[in-house]
Amino acid sequence: DYCGWAPEPSRTGRMDRWKQVYLVATLSRIGLTLDEGRVASKRESMEWAAHTWPARWRPLIERAIADRPDPWRRFREEADPALIDETLAFVEWVSRTTAGTVPEAG
Repeated sequence: DYCGWAPEPSRTGRMDRWKQVYLVATLSRIGLTLDEGRVASKRESMEWAAHTWPARWRPLIERAIADRPDPWRRFREEADPALIDETLAFVEWVSRTTAGTVPEAG
């Protein structure tokens, strides 16, 4: 679902700053949960992802960690175009990496 939602434009343009950070935080959280079988905070999950996943994603994740304060202001600001492209690549990478790792219900 995140892969479909990620490229949808926001009110500010291609992607607002809130959505960019939200995608990185949430997908990091999903990754940690799938890997360790527990739910952690967004910050802990992003720190885990920054040190566990390929170094390519570290700058994006660290930028998201630094950009988390004041989420309401970020709804009104377009994300940096380079971060948008990198975030969309991150969404695709996480989707491919975690595909098939969700246990069957029941």
